[in-house]
Amino acid sequence: MGYHFGFAGLPGGFLGVDLFFALSGYLITTLLLAEHRRAGRIRLRAFWARRARRLLPCLVLVIVAASLYVRFVAPPGAYPEFRLQALSALGFFSNWYQIAASTHYFVATGVRSPLTQTWTLAIEEQFYLVWPIVTVLVLRFVRRNNRAVVVLGSLAGLGALASATEMAVRFRPHTATTRLYFGTDTHAQSLLVGVALACLFACSPQVVAKARALAPRTRSTTGTWAATTLGAASLVGLAWLVHSVNGQSPFLYQGGFLLVSVAATCLVAAVVLAPQGPLTWLLERRLIRWIGTISYGLYLWHILVLLVLTPARTGVSGAALDLLRLGASLAVASVSYLLVERPVLRQTFWRTVRALGPGAIALSTTVAVLLLSTAPASAAVPARRFAPRRAVPPPPEVVVLGDSTALTLGYALAATAPTGTVVVNGGLFGCGLAIATSATGTPGTPGLPMFPACNSATPPDQQWPALDQRRLAGTRPGDQVLFLAGHWETQSLLINGRWRDILQPGFQRYEVDQLNRVVALGTAHGAHVDLLTMPCMDQNFPYGKPPAPGDSARRRSIYNRLLEEVAGEHPRSVSVIPYGSMLCPTGRFTEYVDGVQVRTPDGVHTPSFAPGNVFAGNASRAVAERFYAWLAPRLWPLVIRPPATSPRHGTS
Repeated sequence: MGYHFGFAGLPGGFLGVDLFFALSGYLITTLLLAEHRRAGRIRLRAFWARRARRLLPCLVLVIVAASLYVRFVAPPGAYPEFRLQALSALGFFSNWYQIAASTHYFVATGVRSPLTQTWTLAIEEQFYLVWPIVTVLVLRFVRRNNRAVVVLGSLAGLGALASATEMAVRFRPHTATTRLYFGTDTHAQSLLVGVALACLFACSPQVVAKARALAPRTRSTTGTWAATTLGAASLVGLAWLVHSVNGQSPFLYQGGFLLVSVAATCLVAAVVLAPQGPLTWLLERRLIRWIGTISYGLYLWHILVLLVLTPARTGVSGAALDLLRLGASLAVASVSYLLVERPVLRQTFWRTVRALGPGAIALSTTVAVLLLSTAPASAAVPARRFAPRRAVPPPPEVVVLGDSTALTLGYALAATAPTGTVVVNGGLFGCGLAIATSATGTPGTPGLPMFPACNSATPPDQQWPALDQRRLAGTRPGDQVLFLAGHWETQSLLINGRWRDILQPGFQRYEVDQLNRVVALGTAHGAHVDLLTMPCMDQNFPYGKPPAPGDSARRRSIYNRLLEEVAGEHPRSVSVIPYGSMLCPTGRFTEYVDGVQVRTPDGVHTPSFAPGNVFAGNASRAVAERFYAWLAPRLWPLVIRPPATSPRHGTS
């Protein structure tokens, strides 16, 4: 929750999911083995019924609430794929849907879905479906109980190693990690480590001697303190990782997630082995136990709370908004548990045939609400192309270069290009001008690894100068080259082992050199280069916090001044277009201008629509086309010019 709410100092807060996976693997396996020892068999249908009673009520509530939010509260068309997202969440395959949709968990290019978090629930449910069957088969065919548990534990250990190995082998530095992070196969390691701990405990002599015991207990003061020391060390290690890593850290995908899972199981083991120890005492405090009781609801509800309680709706920001969101999440989750989840848990109607009717009605109602409340908002908006205000001979080709802000702009230009004009979209996700190792960090912190085309570890023939040169090879006189860079140039960047930023004169000279490389590449075959000024950006806009240092007006102003400087050196071949002032006429980030949504709620990108491309499809067709209609008459007249002239079009 802290990671999603944007709390400072928690770049690795998403590791809480792996702690939960390890705990879940341990608990589920322990319950299965205990039932087998007690009753001589495992009733799979009863197990699945208990899981359904625990998981479905809250999930159904959240899906219905999210559907109503999308339909009646969110900006029209903000969630063009929500129907499929909701159905995948209801069917427990959300993780694979998000993989297929190329959703990037760690790098947002648009508004966050209120059901983003259901990918973990999908993996959990897939585990609940498969692992009990594996357990039953092993216990049936391996006659001796202890030997069967050893086989189960071995399978779990080997599976965890295989999962971690697959993740490490498939990992490629500085590339999107969606498939690795969301995949059931690659993230099963955390669950299986917990399973291995349960099997290890079940084989202990103390548990074997007591058929009904779930886990061993220490019997000495020395054992208690040894377990407590192990747990405390694990807790400190987990806390350090949560503070130190981020979603792109190579360490995590090269064994780090496995290490986190092992640390989580050590913490679980310490509490189980030493029930009288200080860690157990701490975790048994009433507030912490209540948070544990409603934690499932907290996890499902908090994203929707984050989206509803925005600074604009609440009138508060910063720490006050954080407290409001936390309080609201606790309140909603508590009400959900007390009024819906607990009553369902205490009844048995899910186990009986008689319950199939009410259950089917509940699920059918959910699907009906989902389908009706997410009717496509863009059906009445016809696709159309927009002509510029003044009729001038269009250039044969317009090549758009830059980072993901250029990528989304390229889709807008392609959709609105005058007849005969060809738009080549050459935007590179996560890559502007600077070639570095990491971004947004500070001395002593790892920062966010740069993406491939802007990473100093990438071979030169795969960095942006080489890629742009290949894209520009076919340009000729009369063509236009547009360059737009976003917030990468105003972040703190790790270059040659030192943190640099645009406030430093040395880095400003470096940026000028990089801009001159763009100019040299763009004009090599006679094309004209337009440098677009950087718009206001606010990466903290979704969290209601003050703008980050990299989004400051001062840094943006320095960068835009450098554009003017470079254009002044090439008055006949380079122009500056005041794109930044179009998107933020007041000099401050705003989501709407003239009643039109001109920015996505991530605080960085403009609305665009391109099905199948997550970096461009960040809005519905209706929202994107309204933005295109607003932008086209403002931008195209500055891009297209009479062939005989090449004036400078304005400043930022």
